[in-house]
Amino acid sequence: MFSRQRCLNWLSAFVLSASLFLVSDGQKCAAQDNGAPVVDRPEEEIKSFRLKVVNLFKASDFRGLEDMVAEVRSGPPLFATGNTRLYRFYTVMEPGSKEGEDVWQRDEAAYQAWEKAFPKSITARIAHANFLTSYAWKARGSDWGSNVTDEGWKVFGQRLDAAEKILAEAREMQPRCPMWWYVEMTVALGQGWSRSQEARLFAEAKKFFPQFYGYDMAHAHYLLPRWYGEEGDWEKSAEEEAQKPEGLGAEGYARVVGSLTGYYGNIFRESHASWPKTREGYEQICKKYPDSLSSRAVFFRMACLAGDRGLAQQTPQGTERLCGAGHVARLIRVFQELGAHRRTSRRRITFQASISGTAVTSRSARSDNARRGVTYSERFVGRRSSPPRADE
Repeated sequence: MFSRQRCLNWLSAFVLSASLFLVSDGQKCAAQDNGAPVVDRPEEEIKSFRLKVVNLFKASDFRGLEDMVAEVRSGPPLFATGNTRLYRFYTVMEPGSKEGEDVWQRDEAAYQAWEKAFPKSITARIAHANFLTSYAWKARGSDWGSNVTDEGWKVFGQRLDAAEKILAEAREMQPRCPMWWYVEMTVALGQGWSRSQEARLFAEAKKFFPQFYGYDMAHAHYLLPRWYGEEGDWEKSAEEEAQKPEGLGAEGYARVVGSLTGYYGNIFRESHASWPKTREGYEQICKKYPDSLSSRAVFFRMACLAGDRGLAQQTPQGTERLCGAGHVARLIRVFQELGAHRRTSRRRITFQASISGTAVTSRSARSDNARRGVTYSERFVGRRSSPPRADE
């Protein structure tokens, strides 16, 4: 039977996911005080941006895509949430993980046509390589490596090889694009690059664009114990990057922690993530991007996970209006209960978080993997069939 604490962990995952779903999609929720609909305008801008890119791609308007990315590169690099415009441009074209093979094959042909129409376009090549990494994970699936078919492994490898070949051809093309390194880091994860190889790639990426936190997220994912790291590796790396003056400091640290919450029942209990450093980062984010209600809501969510009842009860401005006062009050009560039963140790928990579809890998589980001959690259990678993405 589940213990009381384990049931509370499950409940926290459920209500947090529900609350974040409401705000991350920028949905309009009527506030209980005046019934007025609330819109997270920065999120609405992102949705509009996404729709424009998707419509251009579906229409095979490659000239339109080239013109749009030129505007993105010459304009402000970030949305009013701190999210990177260029990252969004590339990733919103991907098919959904549940789309049929006919959709993926259709899109594959579209990328090939784009490259043919613009043979000197680095954008077309990076977009195609990014697509191929997702297509590779679709072939592999998201199950344990021991459950992946021989054909699945074969196609997975072939598509990653194809992505790597395209990236190699595009490496020296102009203008140099920060997404080149991001997609290459996804290939490195799937192909099982050594720690030293991946570290060199990460260092090169950060040298080119030190404030693109997508690199930090991808690197942290690589260092998860379920992949190529050991307990404490990604936390140490995130802390070191936060100390570098050319980076984002605590903001970058907070964004890395936020991107990995789905891989833990409670990231502050089951890892060495620092809540004080994370809190500092989200305070910076909310100050830097004051119009982003979703950023405040994520901050609220992280405070609840950390058991920071004082901060959670303050309810960051806008969260209550966005989600509804009653919903926020219920969340606060849940996390007051959670806070009263917090563990005093950092003992890791191995269990299936049913709402997030992830498995927390303990040291004993890693030993079991070794005895069964399961390699890092064969481990469970979450419920998503696409490769890991920066959760912006």
